[in-house]
Amino acid sequence: MKGLLRKKMPKIVEFNKENSLIFVVFNKLPSSTQRKLLDILLFFGKLHMQKMKIENPEEYAFLEKRNFTSFVIPLKINLDTLFAILGIQKNHKEQLVKAIDHLEEINYQRIDVLNGAGGVEAAHLIDNNEVQEILKKYGDKIKSWEKNRIIIEPKIDFNDDVFVCCLSPAITKFIIKNEKYTKINILVHTFLKSTYTINLYDILVAKFKAQKEMMDKGKITKNDLIQTAYFKLEELQDMLGLKKDHSWRPFKDFNKFILKPSVKEINESGVTEFEIVEVLRKKKGRKIVELAFLLKPKESFNIPTLVNEQIILTKETELIKLREEMEKLKNMEQQENEKKEFHTDNNPIIKLKENILHNKNYTFGDFVKDLRKLKNVEITNVFPGKKGRIVSINELGLLEVDNEEIDNIQANLIRRILFQNPDLLGKFEEIDEEFELLNSKLLNKVLVFKFKNYYYAIGVKKLEKTDDGRIKIIGDELLRNMKDFEIVFNIEYLKEMHPKEQLSTEDKDDYINYNNQMELSELEEFYEKNKDKFKEWLYYLEKESFDLSNELINIDESSKEFIEKAKRLETLDNYYIKGNELLNGENIGAVYEKMILKKFKEFVEK
Repeated sequence: MKGLLRKKMPKIVEFNKENSLIFVVFNKLPSSTQRKLLDILLFFGKLHMQKMKIENPEEYAFLEKRNFTSFVIPLKINLDTLFAILGIQKNHKEQLVKAIDHLEEINYQRIDVLNGAGGVEAAHLIDNNEVQEILKKYGDKIKSWEKNRIIIEPKIDFNDDVFVCCLSPAITKFIIKNEKYTKINILVHTFLKSTYTINLYDILVAKFKAQKEMMDKGKITKNDLIQTAYFKLEELQDMLGLKKDHSWRPFKDFNKFILKPSVKEINESGVTEFEIVEVLRKKKGRKIVELAFLLKPKESFNIPTLVNEQIILTKETELIKLREEMEKLKNMEQQENEKKEFHTDNNPIIKLKENILHNKNYTFGDFVKDLRKLKNVEITNVFPGKKGRIVSINELGLLEVDNEEIDNIQANLIRRILFQNPDLLGKFEEIDEEFELLNSKLLNKVLVFKFKNYYYAIGVKKLEKTDDGRIKIIGDELLRNMKDFEIVFNIEYLKEMHPKEQLSTEDKDDYINYNNQMELSELEEFYEKNKDKFKEWLYYLEKESFDLSNELINIDESSKEFIEKAKRLETLDNYYIKGNELLNGENIGAVYEKMILKKFKEFVEK
């Protein structure tokens, strides 16, 4: 039962998203990665606020009154989670840095405008041109204007595998003051590539859930299909993130390049709770002016869930069953624990524990004296260094470990530790003996193995059992100087492995040399297969170098920007020269060859 309960419940990463966030303001973020990143930050921001027990506008207002005028949400997110939800490969760190950097540069602006009824309407914008248009259009009716970053002080620590930043006060208000919201599972976004598709899904799921909730409550007639209200064409284009001056504002182009691909992507994703059956049109003369969407609820669909920082697809029906099963197991374990629970009235070990914890005059000598009075009693099976083995007292009143007597020195040490850690007394856990054997075999040893033609050497610091019954090894990778390296093995494979006490300098050098030779061979093979693109890469380097040279002419030579760009220019020129030498068959040395071919491979794979 314990093994079953160790399995983690699939987690749906959803939160209540402010409708104003769905229906325009941040839909104009330039890339889908930034769009997904913002939703991740909003999700973790909401979690942080819940932990602080700030769950409504009144509590937030109270903070503001207490001079929390610059109230920000500090976030700390595991990089594995971030990579998984964004759909970025872990080795493509530059993509993550680029997305975060661009998001940090974007300004969110809010303009409050007096309307005809004497009230105030807020415009939420990130496009500077649109801000200028609003300011010019409304003039004296402008009541206030504010400008904020979306995130503040972003930092990625690849050694500790964390991303930290702060959400700005303006974004914090969106999280707290969400009177009109839609519950959205942001893992769905991982399966949608286009920004426009993500925006369309969020718009439609908001309408779909509102209609379905009314159907389920019997407020409107239950139908097989759900129709959204009609959107004015220009408003829908705005919601999808199209700029007003965009070249495909004509419906024909909008339909071909934006609408149809987005509808197709949603329908083929397999992770949405509805299918778009038809896009309905309203015309004014020959011109299409409004659109609505006909949605069909799916009887069964895959729900993206997060398990151990990995996204898995779970059928909705399976997820419900799994939740019920986990609840049953939890209840069974609780009942089992109640049966095993030791009571002070009838268990002498618990009486000793109570004396240590609550009797100030109870000494170590008293504890030893009372222990010696006991016979045929089990004490614990989680004693440090002997986990899984039962520490007990035999019929002669002597300490034993797994029915084997121990000497006086060991016995006194065990008594001392039990007295200092009374919670161990009467504590028993179900032990995975196979795992504990592997733990004692591998912990603090060096595990050398070959994976995909390369050698690895891990100084094992920790073992963990995964939900699927495999073993995760965590330690320092000694050949690549990587801290907290992780890899997962099948148990049977690990049983056959023979760890080393330590890795000699000679062996380490041999493994590193072998890996270098293997990597160079693979790069050379890649070069031969893609040789036709090598000149294209050299031309790219030449153009980059030329453009950078022109930029440097207009930059102050003493500035930091000049120094950084000059270094970049020197690097590009070096790549270009060595690349041409390699193309001409010259020997540029293994180090340069490896460096040039790695950069070429990155270029081709992008």
